[in-house]
Amino acid sequence: MITAAFAEGLFNPTGYAAASIVIWAAVIAGLVSRALPTGRVSRLAAGAGLCIAATAVLATASVGWASDQGRAFEEAVRVSFFLGLFILAVCTGRRTDRREWLAGLTVGLGVVTVVALFAYLQPGLLDSGRSDIPNAAGRLSYPVGYWNGAGALLAAAAVLLAYGAAQAPNRLWRVLASAIVPLAVLGVWLTSSRGAGFALIVGIAVLVATSPMRSRQFIAVAIGALGAAVLIVVAALLPDLTSGVTDSAMRSDGDIMSAVCVPVAAATGALAWWADDRQPALRVSRRVALISGAAVLIAIVVGIVAADPSRRLHDFEKSPPTHAGVAVGAADLSSNGRWQFWGEAIDALVDNPVDGVGAGGYEDWWARHATVALFVRNPHSLPLQQASELGLPGLLLFFGFVVALGVAVVRVARRGVGGDVGVLIAVILAGGIGAAVDWTWEIPAVFGPAVICAGLLLAAAPSRPLARDGYFLGIGTVTAAWVAMVAGGLVVLTHLELDRSREAANGNQVDAGIARARAAKTVQPWSSEPYTQLALLEEQRGDIPSALSALRQAEQRDSDDWRLPLIEARLQLKRGDQAASSQAIKRAQGLSPLPLDSLIGGLVSQNQG
Repeated sequence: MITAAFAEGLFNPTGYAAASIVIWAAVIAGLVSRALPTGRVSRLAAGAGLCIAATAVLATASVGWASDQGRAFEEAVRVSFFLGLFILAVCTGRRTDRREWLAGLTVGLGVVTVVALFAYLQPGLLDSGRSDIPNAAGRLSYPVGYWNGAGALLAAAAVLLAYGAAQAPNRLWRVLASAIVPLAVLGVWLTSSRGAGFALIVGIAVLVATSPMRSRQFIAVAIGALGAAVLIVVAALLPDLTSGVTDSAMRSDGDIMSAVCVPVAAATGALAWWADDRQPALRVSRRVALISGAAVLIAIVVGIVAADPSRRLHDFEKSPPTHAGVAVGAADLSSNGRWQFWGEAIDALVDNPVDGVGAGGYEDWWARHATVALFVRNPHSLPLQQASELGLPGLLLFFGFVVALGVAVVRVARRGVGGDVGVLIAVILAGGIGAAVDWTWEIPAVFGPAVICAGLLLAAAPSRPLARDGYFLGIGTVTAAWVAMVAGGLVVLTHLELDRSREAANGNQVDAGIARARAAKTVQPWSSEPYTQLALLEEQRGDIPSALSALRQAEQRDSDDWRLPLIEARLQLKRGDQAASSQAIKRAQGLSPLPLDSLIGGLVSQNQG
């Protein structure tokens, strides 16, 4: 967990493809040695796994119709990563195994929480201020590089730490978990992620409601919340802390906040130590419970009416102001373009109900149909991404997995929620909220805990075990594992060769760079990236005809990327063909979600110079 988080959350194809190889190798080793599964695999868990497997197959098949064939293949490998993680969790889903999973996740995310927070408070530490995503300034984004992703990760950490604060096997571990809870909650606050905040609230509420030791869990949560409240109040009084400008004022506020975090965490731990053996039984009469529930319901209704929901909905739906492809100055309740992204995802499904636009194809769809001048790669919603890219089959597979989880929750509830089942549900819900309204699922380290907990929950739910057909499922799993490892290897090799090609080009070793790019082309002949790299290198060498030839090959494999005709326009200008350059510019403009005037002007100026 720690390695995955600090490897930029495994967001890059090389990261999740390499991790997929490792996970599937572990699955093969376990199945062949009969160390896995450690218990009987249920039909419910097998059905959910088949939904993920079918999604991976469908994404791979979409290489045949996706506008970007290489991206579609990489998305299929990403899904295979989650499939391998899910199978590993299901195959190690006994109660003792679940304890080890939860302990490992809690410790790993606890370490990530401490490092991420102090990296933010001490700018420049661990390269924590770098992010390739616009608008990241001032928001805690480390280590995954995206504030909503970091918020979702820290929300899951807070839920697991709160669970550990009440349920860890010994007092010392419970106290340590309690001490870190306020740091995780402060981290969520520093991300300024509304989705992560909501996921945290829902996760904690479910954790308390489903705990078999509700009073103990409630007190642990209350102690952590008290420490978090102190930290958030202090942070709110330090405006330069979240200014996004790394100057002396921000560093000074960061030093102050760091000095506050340590004693508050220590005090929280001390309070948890004192309260550990003083657990009162919280008894609430039925009358008091009914009156309290009615009061809360009335307060919620009054709050909704006072908030003017029609105006709030208008603010949410309204297109945000943009600058250079980035949302700026939107209202507090603005969706920051999500309403428009979701609408176009639905339009893509309506226009392509059977097969969708292909895995990874939403970016090109949005570029052609954008209603807001924003650069976007996905619709910021997992179910809508499944629907737009893989059509109704993909959407049905998604809901098939969700239904399996729902059935598992119902069966567990009928049997009586106990042990660690409540925290599994809480982590799944927290992760699901992020995936429903953002693209956190594309960051494996962020969404991975939810997938693991889903596998463990399905393994724990009462269900008929597989009988003889389990043998054939095992054979199929081993076969799928080998296929997934080969696919992951192709992605890793391709990107390694491309990275070496770029390094050679930067060192003016053009011939070596071309050789590396050709090697990448051999590994993934369906991907446009090796051909694009070849075109750029041939241009660097001065061979414009060869560059144009390679670029046409790239465009055949990625037909809707506006960047490729823009490169062609530059090459045609260098060749002296003004008419061909103008046609390429028109194509680029038609494929781009926002005007390219500045880029086109720079192109012309560069050619004239």
